[in-house]
This record gives sequence, C-alpha cells and structure tokens, in this order.
Amino acid sequence: MTGSSAETVRETYRLALQQSLQKKLKTQKDWDRYVAIASQSAERVDQENAAYRRDLMARLAEARAVVLREHEARHLTLKPPMGAESSRPLSADAVEYLAGERVRIDHAQRLTAIRKDEIHALKEMREDIRKRDAQSQSVEHRRGQAKEAFALTQQTSHHQRSRS
Repeated sequence: MTGSSAETVRETYRLALQQSLQKKLKTQKDWDRYVAIASQSAERVDQENAAYRRDLMARLAEARAVVLREHEARHLTLKPPMGAESSRPLSADAVEYLAGERVRIDHAQRLTAIRKDEIHALKEMREDIRKRDAQSQSVEHRRGQAKEAFALTQQTSHHQRSRS
C-alpha cells in the first residue's frame, strides 16, 4: 500500500465490503464466486509484485530515459530569459530519484487498479445477492398471504358449517 489517505480509505472499504458480503453468502455457488473473486485478485497482486521485482532494473532504465526525454523537451520548448543559463542538465542523483518515483508510482497504480477491479466485482456480487434475496422475500411474502387467505377461508367455511 502506498500509505496515502485515499489508498487507506479504499483498502478499509474493500475489507468492510468483504466482511459484509461474507455474512450474506448463503449458497455454495455464492461462496465459490466469492472465493474466485478473492483468489483471482490475490493472484493478480502476486503477479504484479513478482513482475515488479523481476523487471525493476528494466523499468528503472526505461523510466530514466523518459525522465531525461521529458527534461530535454521542457528545455527545448521553454526558452530561458536573456542572460540566464540555457539548460541545466539533471544530476545523476536527480534522474535516479525521479525514475525510482515514477516506477514506484506506476506499480502502486497497477495494484490500485487490481483492487478497484476486485471491489467492482464484489459490488456486483452484492447487488446480485440483494436482488435474489428481495425476489425470495417477495415469494415468501406471497406464500404467507396465500396461507393466511386459505386459513381465513377455512375458518369462514367451518364457521358457516357450525351454524347450519
């Protein structure tokens, strides 16, 4: 996690959503779907972390080239005022720092995208369960009404028979 407030809130929301959803899982199909979402997300995070470790040097080299290219482009388009230095090259430490930040931010953004996908899938699942439960409650309500109507009919016909 990057430690930013937004990331902390997103992670807290994701965990709360998981806990809330776990309480609503009633069927094996629900559990299987939940486990599939969680395991797919965990696998994607593991793959991203492994790729980050494996490709770190290549990503840093590419980021260094981008930092230098952007620095040069900025100095080509912005002419310095008369008498000012024309273009100061970035120090090796500055290039290394900026490239490292770029690579870390890209990695954090990939992880955030994975978590957002997981949250989206969990929300869809929650909505599907809510719809199913609402439909089930509606059917149960109608059954209850039918039972009450039948019982009332039975009482009425029993009452009429006893009067005769």
